[in-house]
Amino acid sequence: MPVITTYICDKCELEQDTRDGMFDVGITLKSQNNRLLQAPILQALWCRKCTEAAQLGHFLKIQLSKEKETEPLPATLEDMVRDIVDECVGDAMANAD
Repeated sequence: MPVITTYICDKCELEQDTRDGMFDVGITLKSQNNRLLQAPILQALWCRKCTEAAQLGHFLKIQLSKEKETEPLPATLEDMVRDIVDECVGDAMANAD
C-alpha cells in the first residue's frame, strides 16, 4: 500500500502532492562567529505565494518569481517630442480645413 504525502502551507493551507515550491521558513539564532546557538525557534512550511507576499526572497537568496512583473518604462524625450509634433500637426490640419 503506497504512502501518499500531502504538503500543506502553514499560512494559507494550500495543499499539494510535491514539495516543489514549498519553503521551510523559520527563525534561528546565531552568534557573530556564525555558530548556531539554537535550533529553529519557529518553523513553518510556506508555499511560493505566501513567501513572495512576505517578500522573503532576499533572505532565501533565491529567485522566487519566475516571471518578473515589468513596469512600463517612462516615456523618453524622443517619445514626448514625437507626441508634441503629432499633436501640433493634428491641430494644424484641423485648423486648415
